[in-house]
Amino acid sequence: MESLWPNVQEAFQAIGPHYQPQTGPFVRELGYEDGDWFISFIAYGVDPEPLTAVALQKKIYVYSHLDRVQQILAGAAERGFLAETQAGHYIITEKGRGGLDRFFEIAWDTIAELTPLPESDMERLARLLYRVVAATETASEPAVKANLKVSRRTDPGLDALEIVRIDQYLTDLLRYRDDAHIAVWSTHGVSGPAWEAFTYIWRGDVHTTAELVEKLPNRGHTAQAYDDALATLVHKGWLAVQDGVYTVTAVGQQLRDAAETETEEKFHVGLWALDAAEIKTLHYLLAQFKEGLTISELVPV
Repeated sequence: MESLWPNVQEAFQAIGPHYQPQTGPFVRELGYEDGDWFISFIAYGVDPEPLTAVALQKKIYVYSHLDRVQQILAGAAERGFLAETQAGHYIITEKGRGGLDRFFEIAWDTIAELTPLPESDMERLARLLYRVVAATETASEPAVKANLKVSRRTDPGLDALEIVRIDQYLTDLLRYRDDAHIAVWSTHGVSGPAWEAFTYIWRGDVHTTAELVEKLPNRGHTAQAYDDALATLVHKGWLAVQDGVYTVTAVGQQLRDAAETETEEKFHVGLWALDAAEIKTLHYLLAQFKEGLTISELVPV
């Protein structure tokens, strides 16, 4: 089966340039810094449950150091987007909630003017995506869908404009893919940082611990921490190292390729709600939707 992921990702990425010129100034005016927007988004998604660094690192910030997660929480509280109700427990504030509400209001008002597809096709695309998201949400596996749960809390409802609903459903699926991948690699007995480092080497993006630190500064890990993580992967036979340069072994390549395949299978869990013809239509409409949103570069006259 053709993977749905590239079309979902590309369609999602095509929407952003249309609203970012409007939301960007608002984000700066409200005073968001560091990870404030995303941590507010998560707090909004789980409200009234509190956030803790340990729970966040386990389910969402799985590739970050615990101290880094705590830093994000404390920073957002210092700037008024979160409030610490008891030691290490944070909830969203009125400022945080109002900021998110206004952000989505600006974004959705902006994209409401867009017509990337004929109205009938927009309705069909929204309907197909909704069915996939609903089926994904109720699927028994993976059991933990923390990112999807957070994303679904911003759903504007079935009465919203089709393009707003499509934006929501694409976001839902984008967030859910993280859940699908976490469910896959967490069975292999390695930490999140070790798996992420393994992935970057598997892709050929980095080959040394220094490159990892430079590539992923916001994770909060030291070079020594990455040295220790990569040593574990070498011991498992997934990586080989020579003069501080890491490469993927045949065993590691096979395992990482298999993990990607399994992630794809889990990502497609909601497609059972559609028949073969509807899946083909969904692929086609997503591609056309992306093309309809593409912003061409201005050519000087």
